[in-house]
Formats: sequence, structure tokens, C-alpha cells
Amino acid sequence: MNIEKLYPERVFHYFLEISKIPRGSGNEKQVSDYLVDFAKKHNLFVYQDENNNVLIRKPATKGYEKYKSICIQGHMDMVCEKNKDVDFDFEKQGINVMVKDGFLTADGTTLGADNGISMGMTLAILESNEIKHPKLEILITTDEEVSMKGAENFDVTKLESEILVNIDSEEYGSIYVSSAGCSRVRTFLELENEEISLKDNIYEIEVKGLNGGHSGADIHENRANAIKILNELIRRVSVMADVRYISIDCGSKNNTIPREGVAYIVADTSIEKVREYVSLAMDSLNYQYVKTDNNMCAIVEKKEYSGQKQLTEKATRKLLRYIEGYLTGVIRFSKEIEGLVQTSLNLGIVDTKEDGSKKIVTINSLVRSGVTYEQQELCKYLVNYGEKYDSKSVIDDSCNPWEYKKDSKIRDYFARIFEEQTGKKPKIAAIHAGLECGIFSEKNPKLDVISIGPDIKNPHTPDERMSIDAVKQTYEYLLKALEEYTID
Repeated sequence: MNIEKLYPERVFHYFLEISKIPRGSGNEKQVSDYLVDFAKKHNLFVYQDENNNVLIRKPATKGYEKYKSICIQGHMDMVCEKNKDVDFDFEKQGINVMVKDGFLTADGTTLGADNGISMGMTLAILESNEIKHPKLEILITTDEEVSMKGAENFDVTKLESEILVNIDSEEYGSIYVSSAGCSRVRTFLELENEEISLKDNIYEIEVKGLNGGHSGADIHENRANAIKILNELIRRVSVMADVRYISIDCGSKNNTIPREGVAYIVADTSIEKVREYVSLAMDSLNYQYVKTDNNMCAIVEKKEYSGQKQLTEKATRKLLRYIEGYLTGVIRFSKEIEGLVQTSLNLGIVDTKEDGSKKIVTINSLVRSGVTYEQQELCKYLVNYGEKYDSKSVIDDSCNPWEYKKDSKIRDYFARIFEEQTGKKPKIAAIHAGLECGIFSEKNPKLDVISIGPDIKNPHTPDERMSIDAVKQTYEYLLKALEEYTID
């Protein structure tokens, strides 16, 4: 199927053009320049700051000059995740976009609908001479998926609008009015090395087939975490045999629930026995996660000695206990909004590096909360927990929650437009994920902000897919809101 023939054609045209450009977080210069070139080609005002954020302005169409300007906002970077067996270089290659069962998806990688679709929609609006609208500001930021530094560093005094519509949520029919804050916590464990004595007993344990998911939007589903699964397998093997950790490497993004990973161990038993112990452990773990991760599996292979070193017995026990006791998942649900996660923790990445006589195991996690105090307290807990294991921790890339405002003209207006369009009331919702709305609201308390978007399933994973119908519905919703706009 020719994707560019899908309706709305120009939205999908620009989404495909954007998808051809590598744009992982921190690698946005090329796509940022694409946006600048687009604006210049269409004789529009454009501003690109030192962080590659791009602001484009388009004058109001005739008859709309008296109404307040509106900013439509999204981000240009994407999460770069792929299946382990897929050969793909996110630094150099564009996304292979496909149509499947009414959705756009990618071939073994993340799709980048989060948040490429915001650019598809806004560029289609900017190029059109037929769409009626008030004065528009289109703001596309960088590095949203990792640190939100694009939004953090953007000079909001450049914005002339006091109304902002973010196109970065993932459920058509919902108007989001609040989101969680977040903090990254990295902990560094220094563990003692020693020479491997049982050089013929080195084993690789790989776990894969987990669903993973977005560490905010999917955290309530209690999906299996590959780091915890790997460590639990090794812990259970250690009950039956003398085990030493060599390394554990799992996860690639702290805002993604890890789906696969690998660990290397030394055990004083045969590969047949290790496989038996792992199989028994997987039987119980598969039963535990049968509703969320029914394709989970573990593979045990024997590996050759190539100069590796193992952790000492004491260091192995320390690492096993540390990961076993590490919190991950939902910490607290909201008492005010049924079903809304208030505070969570995602154990996102663990990696092992040699450092002379020691190994450095780095734990990279993401704390989210709709309550600033709980966010700060959970970060302190992780630091204190790490100190019990003689580790050092760093807290950074923090942003505060986007708090609900009782009075909002833009929320009420978009709710009315949705009901007129569909005959149904939209869901006014909060989301347990980070949106840049909170940063802009904090910088300019006068901003009236909402977030909308089409249906996107499994963001931050290679199973990411975006509903074609929902793109059409969301775009028509946005156009109707612009064309009937009378806020002054």
C-alpha cells in the first residue's frame, strides 16, 4: 500500500519525509535543519536556537487576525529501540514504515510516531493555503525522550502565544491536562574482580520475548522487567550451584521497560544442569507473568574463556541482593483519580564495565510522580538504598509535574469541539508520563495548555504502531478547532 495515498495525504507525506531522517535523542540537527528549510521555502518566520529547537510562525488567515495566537507544540526526537536480531543503525538509517491491519508500524524498530506525527500534522497545516486559522506558532523541541533539555533550555519569551496545544499524547478522545514529573537516578556499584578458575564453565544466559513498553504509560500493567528476570534466574541457579557473576547488560533506555538482556556467569556445574535450573525457574516466572508476557524465554549457552574476570563470591552476593531488592513498577496510585498511577519507578538499564581490579555496574532508573514531594523522596530512597551497598548515586534530568488548572479556556473549547464533531464528551485526563507541558507552564504560568494526539500503541518499543483512522480523526479535530477558533 502506498502510504502517501492514505488520508490525510499531506500529513502522511510529511510523516514519511521525517521518518527518512535519523532523529534519535541527541541526533536532531538534521531534522531540525529540515524544519528550518521548510519554513524558509514557504516564506515563514523561523527561529532555531542553539539547542536546535525550532519555532515557526504563520500569520492568521483573513478574518482571524483579532483572535489570540495559538502555539501547537511537539518534539522532533524519538526513542531508538530495535529487536536484537535486527541489523539497524539509528544514527544513519531512516525508519522503514509499513502498513499493517489499519496501523502504521516499523520493521523491527520503533516507529517514531512518538512524536513524528506532531511534525506531520503541523507541516501539513503550515503549507496549506486553504486551512483557516488564527496566528500560529509551531514549536518543535529536541531531546524530549531523554532529558527534556530542549524544552528546559528554550526561551519561552520567544513565544507570543498564551495558548499551547501539545500533540504528544497517545489516545484519541482524551484531552490531557496534567502529567507526571520525572528524575533520572544513576547508581554506580564498584565490585571486586578475580581471575576465573573454572574456565570451562562460563555460561551466557539470555532473556528475550518480553513485551517491555513505555515506563510511564505502561507501568501499571506490571509487565516483566528483563533485568529482574535475569537476576532472578541467576539467583535461583546460585541456590543449586556455586555461581559467580561475570557481567549483566540489559536495557537501553531508562524510559523503557527492558525487554531483553544477557548475563554471563561461572558455575561449578554442567551446562545441562544450568539449563535445567533455568528451565525450572522460567516455568514459575512464566506462570507469574502469563497475562503480560506470554512469550518470555531464556536461552543458556556455553562460552569460551577470553580473558574475562569474575566477581568475587562476596561481590556476586552483593549484586544479586541489590538487584533483587531494587523497587520497580508502580509505587503508589492516585487517591483522587481512579486507576491513575501517581508515583512509579522504572529499573531501565544495567551495564557492566571493567575497571582494573573492579567492575563498575551502573544502574539507570527513572522516577515519575504527579507529586513533587513524592518524586524527591523516591530519589532520596534510591540514594540511601545504594549507600547500603557502598555505591554512589547521581540524580539529574529532573522536571516537575504539570499540575491541573481548574480554569482553562482551551480545555473547555477543545472539549466542546470534540463533542460537536463526535457526539461524545472527551475524557479529561491526567497521564503518568512526562510531557513538556509542565516545563512550559512552569516557565510561563499564564500559558493555557492541553495535550491531544492519535492512538499510538506500545510506544518506546519495536511494537510501536499508530492508528491510521485515529490520525485522520485527530487531524480533522485539530482543523475544526482552528477553523472555529474565536478565543480573544
